[in-house]
Amino acid sequence: QIQTKNLANEAVAGIMVHVYNATTDEALDPEITNATGWVRFLLDPGNYSFIAFWKDVEVGILPNQVIEENKTLTLECSLAHVKIAIEDEAHVALPFIDVILMYSYTT
Repeated sequence: QIQTKNLANEAVAGIMVHVYNATTDEALDPEITNATGWVRFLLDPGNYSFIAFWKDVEVGILPNQVIEENKTLTLECSLAHVKIAIEDEAHVALPFIDVILMYSYTT
């Protein structure tokens, strides 16, 4: 089983985890993490790579993991909470400020 975590070490739900046999490069069916960030795969013994996707963007990878028995892995995802505050020079919050945020995914 694998738990996905963000950069603050918090569990992340809704991450699509893909599994590849590291020897044959065969893809297995991907699974989505549950509310506590866990996903479980039934795998034959072997070497596997795990890749995490959030909104179709790769956010983490665990390459070439040796799986010989039940194992718990943590897959760190490059995700973080962002907090934006608009303050004056005295660090007093300024009300009624319009802020426009733009983003793009880089793959």
